Amino acid sequence: MVRQIVYLGFLIILVGLGLFLASQVTVSASPPSEVKEWIYEERFSIDPHEYRVYNFTFPSNTTVVVFVHMAQGEYCINLEIVDDENYRKKIAGEPYSYISLSNMPYHMDVIPIKEETVLHVIVSNDPGCTTKMVEMKVGYIKGRAEPVTSETLRLRNWLLSVSLATSALGLIVILYGYVKEPKV
Repeated sequence: MVRQIVYLGFLIILVGLGLFLASQVTVSASPPSEVKEWIYEERFSIDPHEYRVYNFTFPSNTTVVVFVHMAQGEYCINLEIVDDENYRKKIAGEPYSYISLSNMPYHMDVIPIKEETVLHVIVSNDPGCTTKMVEMKVGYIKGRAEPVTSETLRLRNWLLSVSLATSALGLIVILYGYVKEPKV
């Protein structure tokens, strides 16, 4: 009976490992592998109050990928992506809309483009923060690619949580089995 409890513990840990692997397949921590060549790739430091504007022209029927990763995990770096018309409005101080806005330490946008488009990528550092090191990549994929959605991220986080809890439960069951094992 005790041996069966230990085997059950190992089985529960295997289920936890399977859930962990499923969570890693759900969302990758790097840009999509379909991007064969990045049109822009740089690591740079950005000071507080500093901002940088990058302008890119993308061909029609492509999917744009913008990947930004900040080495230090604070929420200091702001990323804004706007089209040409809204960029002119922003510069003029008029109300404008954006394609994407984020201040996460890791951010990836996957934007489908139907016709040739100019996009402006604006990276800035909050005034209250220190100088930050940022990695930025911009590229595109011929055709369509699926973006990472908030639902996908929630699923990944749920799978990670359940895998951790399952593995911990399996370890407790194994330890219980060894403690209850008769001493010879």
